[in-house]
Amino acid sequence: MSKVEGVVVGLDVGYGNIKLAAGGVGEAPWEQVMPAGAAPVALMPKRIDRTPDLKGGELVLLPVAEDEVEEWVAGVDQMHVQNNTRQTHERYTSTREYHALFLGALAKLGREKVKLLVTGLPVSQYFGERGEELRKGLAQLMRGKHVINGASTVEVEKVVVMPQAVGSFFAVASRPEHRILTADETMATLIVDIGFYSCDWAVMSGKSVREKSSASSQFAMSFVMEEAAKVLGERHGRTVDRDKIELAWRRNQSSLVIGGEEVDYRSVMREVGSEIAERVAGQILTSTRNERSGIDVVVLTGGGAPLFLPAIAKSFPKAKVIEQDDPVLGNARGYQVYGQLLLGAAKKVA
Repeated sequence: MSKVEGVVVGLDVGYGNIKLAAGGVGEAPWEQVMPAGAAPVALMPKRIDRTPDLKGGELVLLPVAEDEVEEWVAGVDQMHVQNNTRQTHERYTSTREYHALFLGALAKLGREKVKLLVTGLPVSQYFGERGEELRKGLAQLMRGKHVINGASTVEVEKVVVMPQAVGSFFAVASRPEHRILTADETMATLIVDIGFYSCDWAVMSGKSVREKSSASSQFAMSFVMEEAAKVLGERHGRTVDRDKIELAWRRNQSSLVIGGEEVDYRSVMREVGSEIAERVAGQILTSTRNERSGIDVVVLTGGGAPLFLPAIAKSFPKAKVIEQDDPVLGNARGYQVYGQLLLGAAKKVA
């Protein structure tokens, strides 16, 4: 990563993964993906010597009162956290889990100053009734000087919040072969972001968002995994933990151990995922029905992109479909690209 003071950071704090892209203007970004599990250190399993096993996560300090902090671990697989209820709701950004994950991401940077940080909110939240409140609250949380742990601090100078799916639009449009997406404002580009908690979509006209055709659905990867866990449980006569499926999916494992035997869980994910993807495709078609000229280009992003691609592509047969090399990182990369554009434009003006 660039050692130039004041890097540009694209940060996508999801319900399943934390995605990070950071670097100086005009330089290739450094990237990181880590699981979005966070909890007080006291809830982590213990080693034989009774010290907490952080399972590769980052130790961070969360303020609980004036001059009082609590030790948390951020960036661990959810299944390692004991007796803890996972946060999957629209007030996620105001939780202590989210705060810890944000500090954990800053810890991964290894830098003392961030010139500009770009992040996002689900489309329905960004444009919803509480949108302004959520955007301001998120910017306030991330801006300023942050004590990560006893050894480091990171200062974030400026924060920009955008609709999540739009990040991937800028990631794709930054490639020479796709620059027409921002140059031609008569084109309608549909970005579909299949995340853990929500499936978000946004219609772009050049660099602008057509918010009346953009929305979110809760039929996302968490729902697919819950249904897959039920199917696997019924077929094998035992309870299957959704978090276990999530871990296997994140690690791109071909099989899952259930009752001491390796099971092809991915075929069940495809089976269940295709049904749920059809529902989402119907919602997107309804949402975009007023696009008079139709959708010209479809971009799929997010960890569930491979599962949802067939149904979405079938729903827009006349559109050009663009697949990303690594859809999990799509939004973070796009946030970083957008941040570079903003910072570069500011320098030119100066």
